[in-house]
Amino acid sequence: TEVARLHEQPKPFWVEQPENIPAPLDYIRSLASKGEGIGVKDVSDELVQRYNTRSNRLKWMLIHTMGSDSDFNFRRAELARERSVELAAVSDAEVAESFIKSVEAGGCVREYLQMGQLVAI
Repeated sequence: TEVARLHEQPKPFWVEQPENIPAPLDYIRSLASKGEGIGVKDVSDELVQRYNTRSNRLKWMLIHTMGSDSDFNFRRAELARERSVELAAVSDAEVAESFIKSVEAGGCVREYLQMGQLVAI
């Protein structure tokens, strides 16, 4: 199950002070704790499952492995401007889907990375 996979997911080792970075499961438990108004120790696997969304996992990745704390909300603002709607009209799931599409075949980030060179001699 997805919850079982979260138990296996390690902390990132490539960031400064990885001991200060929550593991994905701990991050999801923290979100569930805040969202439900209960202690972290009281968060059940059922609640973890409910809060273990693509958007929440993406937020963890952006914040804790890429140093991009604000990028999720920047993307939401970009989508809202493109659609001429209020920020609240763009859901977390739509923001996550936008990130995913950007790295799929034909996506702008994927094309950018394909055109890049690691080293020029």
